[in-house]
Amino acid sequence: MSTSAIKKFKVVSDRLKKEQKQLTAVATNIHLQAMSSDKIRNDITDVITEVFGVLKSEIQGRSRKRPIVYARHTYCMLCHNLDPESTLEKTGKSIGRDHATILNSIRKCNNLRETDLKYSAMFQVCVDKLTDKVGEHDMSKVTMKPHQEEMKRGKLAAQLLDEFIIIWGGERLVGRYHENNQPLIEAFNDLKSRAVEHGF
Repeated sequence: MSTSAIKKFKVVSDRLKKEQKQLTAVATNIHLQAMSSDKIRNDITDVITEVFGVLKSEIQGRSRKRPIVYARHTYCMLCHNLDPESTLEKTGKSIGRDHATILNSIRKCNNLRETDLKYSAMFQVCVDKLTDKVGEHDMSKVTMKPHQEEMKRGKLAAQLLDEFIIIWGGERLVGRYHENNQPLIEAFNDLKSRAVEHGF
């Protein structure tokens, strides 16, 4: 692979990672705000019609003109990524298509994002506008539901376990894990205190 091809691949890869991170943040905010599927689809449609310069009826229609097809691909991709209650069938029903067509649209959208700079820029504008529309959500004001508390607790347990493995693995690598090893004992006691502090 040539140097220019490697650079181009890296640029595309970095851009896609940034887009995915942004889409995840928007999806999280949508979930936290408990937006309905209809509201999400309407917001997505409003943004796409503005960015691509097409009508809502054209996205739902049968036209094969490039701007309309690209807008339709974007709609399918964003609904799939941002609506927590969306399925391929529901997205398809909203624009008069079947689930296989929606899946194909998502694949084409991914390919276009990787290969077509103009389309990629328009897709990014859509993501930016949706980010602005949904807004930032203050996580400190979110009251967690019981299952969310359990998930948070599970993540903490996983972090403590990871630290245990790092401490133990480090000691095993240098072969110093006998019972008189004071730094190892202190590290494990510290880890134990933190675990007890969090109720483990």
